[in-house]
Amino acid sequence: MNVEAQRAAYLVGSRRSRQSRTRGAQHLVGWRMEIPEAQADGYSAVAEALVAEAVGGRWLSAETDAPDNPDDGDVIGPDGTRYSVRWTPRETGGLVLRPKDRDHLVAVLVVGVPPGQRIIGAIETTAGKTDRFWRVDWDPPAWLVPRRELRPL
Repeated sequence: MNVEAQRAAYLVGSRRSRQSRTRGAQHLVGWRMEIPEAQADGYSAVAEALVAEAVGGRWLSAETDAPDNPDDGDVIGPDGTRYSVRWTPRETGGLVLRPKDRDHLVAVLVVGVPPGQRIIGAIETTAGKTDRFWRVDWDPPAWLVPRRELRPL
């Protein structure tokens, strides 16, 4: 993804972050990263645009000012597959699934910060929500899908 596209995506994420704060929305599990939330929202948007480019799909946040709809996912592939992008700045980060994650989505792990973000892989949400990945030692409990279980995008 070129630098201009990354800048444009970052601005979409910044706008989305401002809209969320205006609505009084809070992060799903509380803010736990070492970078400011608004900056992370920009980086997350770049990750979503990167996935849209990789699959040749539509990045939904680029098309609307409406708040995110979890049923829609972040990207729709040309075949209709809906992708939920999971971004972390940590190069060694893993893919985390939560109980409210919709079963019809494909979760995609993206790591790093722009311009060095990388797509690690993807898994159907239902395949990731298995007992062997369930972690009660997380707060709140979640499925932590090992990278070896992710397929190339």
